[in-house]
Amino acid sequence: MAAAATAPVLRVTPATGREPGGLVTRGCEVRGRIEYPASIRIQGLVEGEIVAREEVVIDASGVARARMQADRSRVAGLVEGDLQATSRVEIAATGEGAGDIVAPAIVIEEGGVLEGRVRMGHRRGTDRPNT
Repeated sequence: MAAAATAPVLRVTPATGREPGGLVTRGCEVRGRIEYPASIRIQGLVEGEIVAREEVVIDASGVARARMQADRSRVAGLVEGDLQATSRVEIAATGEGAGDIVAPAIVIEEGGVLEGRVRMGHRRGTDRPNT
């Protein structure tokens, strides 16, 4: 019996002494799962899943056909897939999203496009954080 194929996982460790963040450059294509312990910027194509501890930024040239999880996400390019953020999701005026968003705060600049469902805040009857 053959073992089921799994998507490759790219785990990136930032260089010590500097904080450039991860980068998938224009013209680069990544298929599979990216895990990054800080912030990552996408200028090329990612298909699969992106997980970052801090921020995922999809530049205007970037395309993410991926499920994304991060503290914050900023979309100036194209995202096809669900986004989950623990702090906020921003869609810039040049950004397009097709998928569901779950985050406590969502900002869509004028001109930004979202096709999908949004869930934010707390449900009624649940504990709310002290402010």
